[in-house]
Amino acid sequence: MAEEADPAAADCAGDGVVDLRDRVERGERILFCEGDGFRGADRLRAGPRADERDGVRVGCDEQRRVVWRHGAGERNAHEARAIGRLRHGHRIVRPGAPIGSGAVLILLAPSEGKAAPPAGSAAVDLGALSHPGLTAQRLELIKRLTKLTAGPQAAALAALKLSAGQAAELERNRNLLAAPAAPAAQVYTGVLYQHLDLASLSAEVRRRAAQRVLIASALWGVVAPDDAIPAYRLSMGARLPGMKGLAAWWRTALEAALPPDGLVVDLRSGAYAAAWRPAGIELVEVGARTPQGKVISHMAKATRGAVARLLLQAGRTPRSAQDVAACVEAAGHTADLRPLPNDRGWALDVIAG
Repeated sequence: MAEEADPAAADCAGDGVVDLRDRVERGERILFCEGDGFRGADRLRAGPRADERDGVRVGCDEQRRVVWRHGAGERNAHEARAIGRLRHGHRIVRPGAPIGSGAVLILLAPSEGKAAPPAGSAAVDLGALSHPGLTAQRLELIKRLTKLTAGPQAAALAALKLSAGQAAELERNRNLLAAPAAPAAQVYTGVLYQHLDLASLSAEVRRRAAQRVLIASALWGVVAPDDAIPAYRLSMGARLPGMKGLAAWWRTALEAALPPDGLVVDLRSGAYAAAWRPAGIELVEVGARTPQGKVISHMAKATRGAVARLLLQAGRTPRSAQDVAACVEAAGHTADLRPLPNDRGWALDVIAG
């Protein structure tokens, strides 16, 4: 699909469901909405002349969620729901299926280790990041973080839970909106990302990652692997002046932005998981332990990166916790799958040794 601006994007921000039938009747091509934070909760029926042989038509509601698609070569319009995330120039994933029918979301934790994007790279474009419904909170947090960093160093170090030896990290927060940016999958360099090693995967698998993976972030809420962001220093455990915890700051916004059903493979640490705990979703929390049952914290990040890589490479899309466990075991690992208390989902431990 050609990457071009959507003439209907501005109409997607109004109140109520945007009715695109008259625009379809005029023969307008509506290729995609601006942004990708949608859940497909509403539907829009197009008129009988909605015929498109060389593109994809999309309608969206006030939260810029995809609500209607007309596929190439189909002569009659139909109602459809969309699964996945829609980004500029990308086709919708699995059109026509109810969201959650086979949808899988792989949630990663960020890493403290970050690579500085190359000098001269374009700065972050907040409007181009995935889930544009989070833009206002992202901008407010950037303002607060910049103000904190410009103040007394001791106060900034204490709020960000940094030692005096980490004072140089504050420089990354001084001018976040003008600093060079790069894809998040390249900026995060921690153990999880070393074992995921997204750059070494095929183009097809990387496209799959763009559709299925989100990275939790204390600064951005969530970002997609190819969202361009600057290097920064802010963990979910930080306590900025005048604010409650960052998990509480993000919780309501993430509940509105992230899918209400489907399969979620949760590879986040506890602090980031507190920002969004999905209800009514099949959740699989992944960890690592010894055969004797001892949790291996230092191996958890490596294990989660390896599991994410396995799931992205799998020929068959996992649709249940049992499918995730089977994928791990097919790679030669021992997996222990057990239900979490209070019907909260499943815990999947990869057994070391």
